[in-house]
Amino acid sequence: MIIIVNEFGAYLSKKENRFVIKTKEKEEEYSADNVEQIIIASPSSLSEGVVKLATEKNIDIVFTSYYGKPFARIYPCTLGGTTLTRREQAKAYFDERGVIIVKEILKAKLKNQLFLIKRLSKTRDKMFASEISVLEENILKIDIINNEKIDDIRDKILGYEGYGASIYFKCLNKIVSFKSRDSEGKDIFNMALNYGYGILYSE
Repeated sequence: MIIIVNEFGAYLSKKENRFVIKTKEKEEEYSADNVEQIIIASPSSLSEGVVKLATEKNIDIVFTSYYGKPFARIYPCTLGGTTLTRREQAKAYFDERGVIIVKEILKAKLKNQLFLIKRLSKTRDKMFASEISVLEENILKIDIINNEKIDDIRDKILGYEGYGASIYFKCLNKIVSFKSRDSEGKDIFNMALNYGYGILYSE
């Protein structure tokens, strides 16, 4: 379970093995045993007990902006799973593991975009046939990249990601009218995307 605190002035406290969220209108309790992450998405406050219980249970606490972009997080100082993972991630930056991870993450992103475009095209008389072909070729090109360090492939990876994103949003723009993709946009389309991305960034 992910607890999302998004009401202005909410107060998060601890009661035995439970997290308690108090607002002007209501009070809710959640067992710490069922919580995986706490996302603070609005001006609120939390007690020291909450932080202590969360770290004991290895529960990630993430603070995000109004638009859903994470800017801080709290996790245990001990050498637990989160710390060990981050240490290995840092080490992977300097060897071939980093290249493998980045390529797989990018391919997964492009495949998800491709899957949605195919679904949309199927119900719209194959209107995105040419774009689908380009996206498929883009994914295949990523497999050809073969270097041992991320810095050596950074420009290529960013190029493939940016090109794929431009095609993806071009297709979406034909169905849902919006000016452009903007991480600080105030329109409903960009605000919804930013909030959704913010939740994913916190993972």
